[in-house]
Amino acid sequence: MIYKAYKFLNKSFQRIINNFGGKKLKPRKIKVGPLRGFYYYGNYAEGRYFNNFEKDMVDFLSSRIKNRIKEGFIIYDIGACLGFYSLLFAKLIRGNGKVYSFEPNYSIFERLLLNIKLNNFGSSIVPLNIALGEKKTRGELVVLPNNVGRSTLHPALKNQYKSTDKFIQKVNIECADNLNIPRPDFVKIDVEGFETNVLMGMLGILSKNAPDLFIEIHGVGKSGKEETLKKVLSILQNYGYYCINIEHNYYFEGFNSNIPLEGHLYASVDRQHILDSLK
Repeated sequence: MIYKAYKFLNKSFQRIINNFGGKKLKPRKIKVGPLRGFYYYGNYAEGRYFNNFEKDMVDFLSSRIKNRIKEGFIIYDIGACLGFYSLLFAKLIRGNGKVYSFEPNYSIFERLLLNIKLNNFGSSIVPLNIALGEKKTRGELVVLPNNVGRSTLHPALKNQYKSTDKFIQKVNIECADNLNIPRPDFVKIDVEGFETNVLMGMLGILSKNAPDLFIEIHGVGKSGKEETLKKVLSILQNYGYYCINIEHNYYFEGFNSNIPLEGHLYASVDRQHILDSLK
């Protein structure tokens, strides 16, 4: 009963907001969180991506491992979407270094450009309208217009999306190891099930540069997430990485039935740092 009342009130609130211009795309000020005082270009509802978005993850990046993201760093934001993390990283590197923001969705990429411009980060953030994967090719990106964060190249996730509004974009996929840009000190990956493909295309970077990694795990159902996690852990551990699940404060020492399958991984070749990052 309480839940139904909440849903009714929430829908009523959204209708009121929309009637007063909440659906209009325009510059809006971010009022809370680490990007408070910054701006985003979008509608009212998209404010949730910028006002205290993924609070636990942001706290982890800006407090528990804040000394790992340093002034002058090169950062790859793979799956940048509207640019929340790109803006946060640009803020953390304090005007030096570079954030390379990879976003293959054409329409979202245009909004990413506007968000970079609105916040005067043109010299700090380099936007790239490509996807990253295991090899150079063309791919079919499934796009959900009403959910900007759910575009995917993953075959199983594509089939899971039943929305009649979804459509296909042909996108360019590049291999990170072959890009003619500086190698990263830190990498964030949020690619809706394409995590393994991205990592397989940056094995040279993992081997030679060993950047710290921040990865969200995706998959269809429990078995899909388990498959993704196994592959990701196998790749990283083969290259000397140690990994934790941030939400569950879990250190991966092996793969068993009790390990958390969902959430974000943090990985580093510095074992002591990984252990110190646990709560």
